[in-house]
Amino acid sequence: VLFGGANDSTLFGDTWFFNGIDWIQKNPPISPSPRVGASMAYDAERKISVLFGGLFYTVGTNDVTLGDMWVWDGENWQQQFPAVLPPARWGASMVYDAAHLNILLFGGAADGGLRDDTWIWDGSSWIEQHPMHHPAGRADYSMAYDESRQQVILFGGQTSPNLTPAETWAWDGEDWLLLPTKRAPPEELTYGTQLVYLPEFQTVMLFGDYRWKTDDPEAEVQFGEYSEVWALNYQYFIYLPTIYHPVELP
Repeated sequence: VLFGGANDSTLFGDTWFFNGIDWIQKNPPISPSPRVGASMAYDAERKISVLFGGLFYTVGTNDVTLGDMWVWDGENWQQQFPAVLPPARWGASMVYDAAHLNILLFGGAADGGLRDDTWIWDGSSWIEQHPMHHPAGRADYSMAYDESRQQVILFGGQTSPNLTPAETWAWDGEDWLLLPTKRAPPEELTYGTQLVYLPEFQTVMLFGDYRWKTDDPEAEVQFGEYSEVWALNYQYFIYLPTIYHPVELP
């Protein structure tokens, strides 16, 4: 299921699902407001998709960081009003933790700052966690649940405007652990990468666009000419052959 997002000039509030062959647009009578950077995860225990937060903006107005919660049951969106909600944010990730039957939410951006808090949704309540260790506040990172080791893996993200550490963290349901990887994808791959667990290989895979960076604070980050795929084997990331995608830079 896909909801919202943005292109160069439009903020979307549409709902799509992929059936394995085609993308099909749904037109539910109720939907969340248009937004970008929302967090969403499928709750396999309750068979619903959960969406939280995001960023709303229009030209000429101030950005609005959102903190609302919605669930998708396959046909319609329904807003939820639990007694406690995490603070508003965007650029965070959520993932279903099958070992503990809950959804994990970490970090994100809000009001010019970066959050470093950890929350779980147990199907009825949001509960803030207070682990002894945790990653620094960050946004635009990626998470995936590793079924073989029953833990959530987090990689990368942006911890400040000019810092994107190539860190790998694991969540075991009680605490975060910084994995001492001997190799890791380059720092340029840490912003906005995607992680996914492949059951047939029992490993977490990473895909990311390699980016050229600039020291000019006024310049936008530019994409490089190729992308990379890595696999995590819990001693180090394994680099797989580069997939080349030549592009024209502006």
